[in-house]
Amino acid sequence: MNLIQINQTENYYLLSIPNTLTERAKKINSCQWDSLNQLWKYPRNISNYNSLMNEFNKDIDDIKITPPELAIINQKNTLAEKNRVIAAQRKQIETLESEIIEREHEIDRYISTIISLNEKIDHLLSNDGDIENVIKKVAIKCVGKNERYLKIIEEIEFDLTLPIELPKKVINILKTILKTTDQHCDFVDLIGEGKKQKLLSPEAVALLHVIRKQRNIFAHNSLNPNTRFMRVIFLVAAFALLSEEIQSENR
Repeated sequence: MNLIQINQTENYYLLSIPNTLTERAKKINSCQWDSLNQLWKYPRNISNYNSLMNEFNKDIDDIKITPPELAIINQKNTLAEKNRVIAAQRKQIETLESEIIEREHEIDRYISTIISLNEKIDHLLSNDGDIENVIKKVAIKCVGKNERYLKIIEEIEFDLTLPIELPKKVINILKTILKTTDQHCDFVDLIGEGKKQKLLSPEAVALLHVIRKQRNIFAHNSLNPNTRFMRVIFLVAAFALLSEEIQSENR
């Protein structure tokens, strides 16, 4: 009868060994002493299987324990799953790296565009005449073939007199439409009369009030210098748009 015996359960390998050989039992990791059954227990895994076989295969004629096949399969499956996750993560990293490179190129394009725009803005700011010419060209294109408005825009000066002089010319246009020579009619009266006679569209009335209000602001208020030029542009734009509305009223 063998003094050393190894059996197995579903979860453990069971080693029965004389006390004099206890040190050999303890050499295997994860050993547990079962005092009730007077034997050593080892969790049934491939590591303990290999250790028991290496240690005792020469001492036992017929070893009946078997490797934990399910554990092996599980380990293989776990390894395969880990490899799959690693491959997916690598692919995700490659995608992110590609997106980062594309974003960097996009940022470079934006920076290049911003630099180009800043250069254009600096050029415009350094040359007021260029701005005036651009505004005039846009206004002339808006006016079209309305000769009276074209002449006014071509002759207008972009200085402190524009917010006063341009509304005067608009008042003269209104007097022509209303066929009046009354020198006592003010801007509001002319707008009201044109609206009453249905000679002015709602859009024309709105634009006329814009021009009137901006004139009043220039005449009676202390303006912020930073907004003065924008108000001048606002006046010219309103005047150019007005040309289409009044032109359409006289067709």
